[in-house]
Amino acid sequence: MFSRHPLQKIGIILLAFILLSITLLTTAPVTHAAGIVVNSLAENTTGGDGNCTLREAIANANSDSDTTTGDCVAGDGVNDTITFSVSGTIMTTSTLTISDTGDPLTIDGGGLITIDGVTGSFDLIHISNGVTASISNITLMNGRFGIFNNDTAIINNSTISGNRDSGFLNFLVSTATINNSTISGNDFNGIISVDTVTVNNSIVSGNGRFGIAGTRATTISNSTISSNGNAGIFNNGTAFINNSTVSGNSSDGIFNDGTATISNNTISSNTLSGIANDGTATISNSTISGNVTSGIINGDTVTVSNSTVSGNTTGIVHISIGTATVKNSIVVNNAPNNCVGIVTSQGVNFADDATCTGFTNDANVTTFLGPLQVNAPGTTATHALLAGNPAINAVTDCTFVGGGAVTTDQRGVARPRGANCDAGAYEFR
Repeated sequence: MFSRHPLQKIGIILLAFILLSITLLTTAPVTHAAGIVVNSLAENTTGGDGNCTLREAIANANSDSDTTTGDCVAGDGVNDTITFSVSGTIMTTSTLTISDTGDPLTIDGGGLITIDGVTGSFDLIHISNGVTASISNITLMNGRFGIFNNDTAIINNSTISGNRDSGFLNFLVSTATINNSTISGNDFNGIISVDTVTVNNSIVSGNGRFGIAGTRATTISNSTISSNGNAGIFNNGTAFINNSTVSGNSSDGIFNDGTATISNNTISSNTLSGIANDGTATISNSTISGNVTSGIINGDTVTVSNSTVSGNTTGIVHISIGTATVKNSIVVNNAPNNCVGIVTSQGVNFADDATCTGFTNDANVTTFLGPLQVNAPGTTATHALLAGNPAINAVTDCTFVGGGAVTTDQRGVARPRGANCDAGAYEFR
């Protein structure tokens, strides 16, 4: 274990504080049944005025009846769906609570609706225990939490920004799935989860503390986690991070204090380390580049397979406790050292100095290594191997640390393309 980064300690304390300070979450339905159409941007619940407001629509869905004297269609008790015939901003004055445990609720803003809490003194949407809710095509801004989920929530194609605490809170015994959404510019965290959260094809950026903080089960795929005020990703449980970019965060890109599987990612230009590991981290087919303090700092157990660690202040730092094992990887152009501490080499690894015991020291690996950029058909940035690079066709044992065949590179290109696999995250054409 290691003790480091005052910002991280502050962040962890902050995480604990936030978890003591509030509660709830939600999920999403699969089918659309009865339709309640909101025709007014007003906030009132005056029955019989002909205006169906969002607050009235949710009340009908919660009660499976008509509480609005005919302003809104009654909730159907099966699968209620709320849509909008108007566009604009709803200036809400208190939390919109979804509480019907009997049937799922879908709210679809059609990309035309913003819910604005103005003062930031209350949560915008609260999903109660026992509820499944789907929120789609809506912008949520200026609340305390944008969404407080206490059960099952599915968020699609939405923007959660400018909230005074965090964008999304996934509380105890809750499940959340966030797809194709942007969570940005919230004062504290983008997403904070103490149970199960899945983030797909989303952007989590510019939040004041952590981009994503998870303490149980976190899955992140095809997403960008960038420019957050502390670590991009903080994991204190089990995390799977795949095909994502973690960059420009004001602390570590990923701080792992649990178990993390990190595959096919680009982790770059973070202010401290690309990956700070104080748990168990399995890294494969990833590019770790341009991080200010180090590419990887390890205080417990880390394995690195078929990855490229380049252009960091130090490549891999291993502290005396635990183990660091590297296989079929490239660790070059890290100044002043590629490796610090005991780093165990398996397979064929390349360096361009003598600090990595058991690595092949060859400056041509650096000379014939391309700049960090998105190389087709990939969606995350890699350092391409250029013709003449000695890492090409160098790997005869094309397996991960611990076994299992390596069949693709970071971009999804099949390995091997030539007689043998290439070292690093990129397979030469």
